Amino acid sequence: MRDWLDNRTGFRALLKHLLDEPLPSGVGWWFVTGSIVLFLLTVQLLTGVLLAIFYSPSPEHAYDSVRFIMERVTFGRILRGLHFFGASFIVIAAVVHMLRVVAFGSYKKPRELNWMVGVLLLLIILGFALTGYLLPWDQKACWATTVTLNIARSVPLVGNFVSGLLKGGTNLGALTLMRWYAAHVFLLPACLIVFTVAHIYLMRRHGISGPVKAVPGPSRPFYPYQATRDTIAIAVVFSLLLTLAIAFNAPLDALADPTDATLCAAARVVSS
Repeated sequence: MRDWLDNRTGFRALLKHLLDEPLPSGVGWWFVTGSIVLFLLTVQLLTGVLLAIFYSPSPEHAYDSVRFIMERVTFGRILRGLHFFGASFIVIAAVVHMLRVVAFGSYKKPRELNWMVGVLLLLIILGFALTGYLLPWDQKACWATTVTLNIARSVPLVGNFVSGLLKGGTNLGALTLMRWYAAHVFLLPACLIVFTVAHIYLMRRHGISGPVKAVPGPSRPFYPYQATRDTIAIAVVFSLLLTLAIAFNAPLDALADPTDATLCAAARVVSS
């Protein structure tokens, strides 16, 4: 069966290419950060797809659909917890990864383009965190979105246009929620996949940079040496994430009321 499948797909050659990549001597635990980010991205995509099955992107039903997920769907509370806390995990992991890149000089020639792609990926991850915050349609999300819109409005020249594009109307409502939902589940994932593929391709093309100062010694294949480190690090991170998702409920405030004057006043004070 394996020979039949290999004859038609060439999967053995692909596995050899993926697992036998030579790594410079001295590559150690600091180089697991990229694999952690990739794993957390996968967790966010998978949990996001499962949440979208039950979520209704309308002001009349969004809040109730989130409550339904947490209270009625089997393991729904844990599923939302993985997605909610995973958003913070992935931002932290991405920042740590970029700090590692800077510390080890992995942004230098010939890897400048991959550094720029990585910066764009960080902005996309932050975009996920921003657009996803409104989707539960609770009061805290509405307040945070109002602050974001006021900050966007303060941008010179294009502020009013950007704020109007994000809001979709004179007040927070169905158009606002639909635009942020569309960005969160269609636009940003498409950009994420494209730039992640480009990032991995460029990384494989130029190879891992290795330590700042070259360490004497022969190169080693990715598997099993670095693969073992990556697996252990990913297991530790996922254990922490799963523990948070089980031990704590992802927060859900009261139902949003965009007409609340107190909300608008507080948002103006914070954004100013």
